[in-house]
Amino acid sequence: MRFDKNYLYMSLINNYQMGLNKRFYEFVKRHNKKVCEYPVRKVYQECPYFLVIVEPRKDPYFEFVCRTMLRFTNEQWGLKVFHGTDNEKYVKDCLKDVPNVLYTSLGTDNLSIPEYNKLLTSQKFYHSIPSETFIIFQTDSCLLRNGVEEFVMYDFIGAPWPHKNMDVGNGGFSLRNKSFCIKAIQMYEYIHTIMNEDEFFSLCGKKLHANIPHHTIASKFSCELTKTTQIPFGFHKNFEMILVPNIDIYFDSCFT
Repeated sequence: MRFDKNYLYMSLINNYQMGLNKRFYEFVKRHNKKVCEYPVRKVYQECPYFLVIVEPRKDPYFEFVCRTMLRFTNEQWGLKVFHGTDNEKYVKDCLKDVPNVLYTSLGTDNLSIPEYNKLLTSQKFYHSIPSETFIIFQTDSCLLRNGVEEFVMYDFIGAPWPHKNMDVGNGGFSLRNKSFCIKAIQMYEYIHTIMNEDEFFSLCGKKLHANIPHHTIASKFSCELTKTTQIPFGFHKNFEMILVPNIDIYFDSCFT
């Protein structure tokens, strides 16, 4: 039998991702009841900043994640949901007690990874976001504390990567500047077979001399693949990278 290195590599990646998903699910399960019962702050349609999620599926983590985003941001932050054709009622039911959420249909029932990358490298997508500065989050991300004002001056910030050429950062939970994203798309061609959209913006940030933070600042914003001994503003997928004693007790106390 022929030894396929690519197959082995993809199997390792898939197993690793499954492990991350399981640990994230366990984190959600521990805290879901309190998070979803916690009173929601006021949300306005016109805000200087927005929390933005692209989710066409009936994802079981959707409500939990959205509510952590609202818990650790103030009334300057609105919420915009890009939903699918099959989950509109689902996402609206999840957020039925949250007023003034902005909803936009994607016109499809699902997005493949290449389709998601294409969407997030289109000028049309960024023009549809009401604010100049915004946070993109996915249903495997979570906020852990207040303090977003520490990061709003940056053009692009996400969890640092261990790569030498692209150290900031992960797009699954990221803060972005609209003008920077549009300029990057205008100046450089995105080729989906080479990289994901967050890698594209990370490289464009260096080429355009954008305001991209050092990885030490990025690690305060979020963590994913690198360990941290402090509580970051949020995280993407890998909760176990946060090496802080009693963090579950701390997180639970934020919803008491």
